Amino acid sequence: MHTPFRSQSEVKIPIMQKMEFTEILSLCIEHNLPFYSYRMPQSEEIIIGIQTSQQIQQNPNIQPNATGFIIAPFHTRKNSPSFFIKADIFIQNGTIASDELATIQSTCFDKKVLLNTTIEISKEDYLIQASDLIEKLQKKKLKKVVLSRAIHNSSVSIENGVSIFEKLTQTYFHAFVSIFHIPGVAAWIGASPETLIKSHNDKIETMSLAGTKPANKPSDWTAKEREEQQMVSDYVEDILFQLEFEEIDKVGPQDLVAGNVCHLMTRYSCKGKLSANELTDLIEKLHPTPAVCGLPKAESMILIEHTEKHDRDFYAGYLGPVSPSGCDLFVNLRCMKLTDTGITLFVGGGITAQSHAEAEWQETCLKAETLLKIIKN
Repeated sequence: MHTPFRSQSEVKIPIMQKMEFTEILSLCIEHNLPFYSYRMPQSEEIIIGIQTSQQIQQNPNIQPNATGFIIAPFHTRKNSPSFFIKADIFIQNGTIASDELATIQSTCFDKKVLLNTTIEISKEDYLIQASDLIEKLQKKKLKKVVLSRAIHNSSVSIENGVSIFEKLTQTYFHAFVSIFHIPGVAAWIGASPETLIKSHNDKIETMSLAGTKPANKPSDWTAKEREEQQMVSDYVEDILFQLEFEEIDKVGPQDLVAGNVCHLMTRYSCKGKLSANELTDLIEKLHPTPAVCGLPKAESMILIEHTEKHDRDFYAGYLGPVSPSGCDLFVNLRCMKLTDTGITLFVGGGITAQSHAEAEWQETCLKAETLLKIIKN
C-alpha cells in the first residue's frame, strides 16, 4: 500500500516568532492568566509556562502526567493547599508559535484584587520574640528554631513584577529565580539559593544549607553557625540513609555565595531510582527542612505558629518545574509576595542556644537586601 501524498497546503507547519520574555509575561499579567517563569541556577535560559484555563489543580502528585510548575506552602495542611500550574503553552527563550500567541491575546480572565494582609512587626517586637526563643533553647526544650519576619514595601506592586523578575535573573546567576501567578490567589517572585530535591533518571540530589555571614567581609564561621549547619546535615543524612540508594556522595560543608550573603552548604548526590511514591515520601520527610523550620521539626512547627504573627504562606515552602521525567524543586527563600497594594518580603534565620537577638535581627536585614536593592533600583 502506498502512503497517500499530502500536498503542502495540507501540512500545517506552525509559524514561530521571537518575543522578549518580558512582553509575554506582561501580557499574562494584563490578561490575568495563570503562569510561571523561571531561570535555573547558572543558566541563561528563561522558561515560561502558561495555563489557558482558570481551574488550578490543588494538592497534585509530585510527578503529574503534564509538564508544569508546583508550588507548596510552608505549612502543608488541608487549609494550605499546594498548586500545580499546567503548561498548556510552553515557551523557551521567547520562541512562541503564532497560534499560541493568538490564544494568549484572546484569553482574559476576570481580575480579583490581591490585598496585602500580612502582619509586619517592629524591631522591638522581633527582639522580644527572638529572646524568648533563645531562652527556651537554652533550657534544652529544642535544638533550633527558625524565626522569620515580613517587610512591606508599597512603592512597587504586582504591576512591577515582570521588571523585578528580569532584574533578578540578571543579578543572581547562581540562584533559582522564579515568578508565578495564580489569579485571585497568589503572585510571588524569588531568587532561592537552596535546592530541596532534584530527581532525574537514577539520580537524586539535595543539600543542607545553614549559617549566614556577609559575602563581602572575610570572616571565620562561628561555632553557632557551624553547629547550625551540622544539625541540618545530620537531619538530611538520617533521611537519605533510610532509603536503599546504591551510593551517596557528600561534598562539603563549603561556602555558597548567594547575593550579598554567604552560607555553609553540603551537597548530596544519590544514585538509585525512586518510584513516584518513594519520591513523594522523601519530599514530605525533607520539607520543611531544619534550615527553615528547626529541630525537632514537629515542636519547632508548633513554636513558629505560636510565635510569629504572620502566615508564612508560600515563604519557606517549595516550588519548581515538574514533569513525568523528573523535578527540580527549590526552597522558596529570598522571596516576595506581590499584591495590588504593594509587596511583602520574607526573611528568617536559625536561632540556637548560642544566638543573640540583635545579631539575628541584623542577619534578617542582610538577607532582605538581596531583594530590597532590586526594588530600590
